[in-house]
Amino acid sequence: MKKLLSLLIIPFFLFAFSSSSFAAANENILRPGEFLWKYDALVSNNGKYALFIANGDLVLVSIDGRTLWHTGTAGTSTSGLYMTPDGDCQLIWFDTYLFHTNTAGHPGAFLVVQDDGNLVVYTPEGVPLWNSGTWE
Repeated sequence: MKKLLSLLIIPFFLFAFSSSSFAAANENILRPGEFLWKYDALVSNNGKYALFIANGDLVLVSIDGRTLWHTGTAGTSTSGLYMTPDGDCQLIWFDTYLFHTNTAGHPGAFLVVQDDGNLVVYTPEGVPLWNSGTWE
């Protein structure tokens, strides 16, 4: 299963870096009120890590195709990833969340795909609220 997932992710990941329909390499931040649609990606500034939705699963991968983190929601329908104005990052299907960072109550918080491979929600003051624990 892991091999199959890797075979599916590697071509997608390579396509994500070569297609203008995906976020540019300098778009590594999801700001309050913004969506990451299911056919877009956030890419770390150094281009080594990408966050995207694949088959309903929010996935963080490295450039060599390794899955570093995922929400475990594969096989579900999703509208996209939403950074709420009050600071919660939610993988949503219409008005229901499938995954969330449980960081509500921090207006202005934002999500970052960092150059070290960690996915982090920060307050506007730079205080980390949640992370994927995937720094390398």
